[in-house]
Amino acid sequence: YDALIYVGGFLGLINLVLGGVGVVLCVTGPPSPGHYRFGIAAIVASVVHAVLLFTIVVGTENANNRILFDSAAKWYQLITQYQSLSFYLAFVIYPDDIPLRGAGTIIFFITGVAEMTRLLLIMMTLSCLAQAAGDQELHENCTRMAGRIALIPGALAIGTMLSQMLIIELGLMQVPWMMYLIYYVTRGIVIVEAVILTFAMHTAGDVVDVCESPYDMDVGLGGTSESF
Repeated sequence: YDALIYVGGFLGLINLVLGGVGVVLCVTGPPSPGHYRFGIAAIVASVVHAVLLFTIVVGTENANNRILFDSAAKWYQLITQYQSLSFYLAFVIYPDDIPLRGAGTIIFFITGVAEMTRLLLIMMTLSCLAQAAGDQELHENCTRMAGRIALIPGALAIGTMLSQMLIIELGLMQVPWMMYLIYYVTRGIVIVEAVILTFAMHTAGDVVDVCESPYDMDVGLGGTSESF
């Protein structure tokens, strides 16, 4: 299990570094409306996210409610803090009943917000690049993806809050199988957000492709197809 944590943390670190480099390269790309505004904001958000994540890594000693080797616990935090947003409302209402990370939980939520903001601004920067490359559909797709990055954790947070209200107010925490249900629901939320991040990465790859061949599209002319 610890080996998987090291791998995930290493990939998270690579994402943090390459994401920052990628945003800088995006700012130097072909300009379009909002290009510099979103790009510079994305750089600032990336720096804030990195500082908050570094603070967590330096101060952490355990992760996922179990004791790990100190180095494994630190690498665990580098994977992502995005999933923390889905538990925020439940934690605010029932801070003593939500098994999260204890007294320092608030910094995980703040880091999750910074990570979400970073991702959202990166997608908006990519939408500007897609527009500059002449792909209006991809431009709109990037904008929609930015909306999903912001809205889906909010919807999951509301769903988590309502389910926790039902479980706690009805006293279902004492039911033997309820803890297993909570565990698998939590894992399901993590999977949903992993899917969001995967689609965001795929969309970023599409922008790279279209920027390599701007305005390269097939246009039918009298039964023939020519490339422009």
